[in-house]
Amino acid sequence: MVGLREALRSSPAAFLIVSPTGRTSPDNIPLRGYAGPSGRLDVVARAFEAVVEDKALAVAVLLGPPEPPVTVVADSGCRARLGGERGFIQWYLKALTGGSGCPQVFRGVGLRDVLSLASRSHRIVYLREGGVDVMEGKALETVCSKALFVLGSHLDIPPGEERVVRSYSDLEVSLGPVSYHTEHAVAFIEAIRLSSACSRETDI
Repeated sequence: MVGLREALRSSPAAFLIVSPTGRTSPDNIPLRGYAGPSGRLDVVARAFEAVVEDKALAVAVLLGPPEPPVTVVADSGCRARLGGERGFIQWYLKALTGGSGCPQVFRGVGLRDVLSLASRSHRIVYLREGGVDVMEGKALETVCSKALFVLGSHLDIPPGEERVVRSYSDLEVSLGPVSYHTEHAVAFIEAIRLSSACSRETDI
């Protein structure tokens, strides 16, 4: 996990998608009609594309069959090469079979492993309905800091994994009364981090 540790340490922010169904084998994933057979890796791909901040990491912990967990990591340079959903699927399948390091794939590395590493350098923010409003003082300060944001995919984070997230979480943050798709939630946070709202926080 040395590569993951170093990537986290040097990143200003990271977005961690927990996918209960993301497939962890290259078998039986077609390059057309891949959404269902891949365990909705299309959701993960769109979330990765929504991470636009320079040097920020996109991370996914995949818990689907047949060999979970698998952790997938893409930095800004890698994301620029992926080329959309289908491109992400192609690169992911290559990485699973020992191909290119974009994205990086860590077999046997799970949610607790990632959070343990990230907690040494980042605040852990759990994005969920019912949390502190994102624009409140403490929440905004945390969102603007060096942070790792945890969120689900097309499904909520399973109860067992949610307990792990909460055991590491510094703050639970809500984006408001509207439910967002995963990639929209990522884009929402990125828009705040890259806006003057965060510039004011860092100047204080």
